[in-house]
Amino acid sequence: MSRRKSDGEKRVAGTFRPDRAVHQPALWAPEGPVAMPRGVLSGSAQKAWRAWAPELQALGLLTRLDGPMFALVCTWMGVAMDAAREIRTEGITVEDARGRGTVKAKSLTVLRAASAELRQLSGAFGLTPGDRAGLSLRLPEGEEDIAEMLVRMATEGGDGKS
Repeated sequence: MSRRKSDGEKRVAGTFRPDRAVHQPALWAPEGPVAMPRGVLSGSAQKAWRAWAPELQALGLLTRLDGPMFALVCTWMGVAMDAAREIRTEGITVEDARGRGTVKAKSLTVLRAASAELRQLSGAFGLTPGDRAGLSLRLPEGEEDIAEMLVRMATEGGDGKS
């Protein structure tokens, strides 16, 4: 006999039915805002956290269990922001320290590396349009899913407006 799935597993699989729920609180249920780790993030990374965390949490994409991974995303964003700021002030090329002409700025290499890391990590939080297309997002209270609206329109034979 197989083990019974928890409510959380059913929610992830899309098979959760409230009328059959055991009503166990989900392990990842947010209980208030996800706290930013103290003393870990740079100023630029903290800006990224403050800009993204509230909206991601409202969509159900950021929970307490996701905090460390999201801190890593914000860290790389902070590195990218700092490197971009340095490129804006100093330029893409700089004078060689040995006086042999101009060379590519080190901050450009840092920006490229940070961008690659960000692209790789950000998918888990739906930070790009392509990533969001494959995610199942929690709708705000009272809003109808587009698929549900289209089915209702087709069955009612109307334009979807009440």
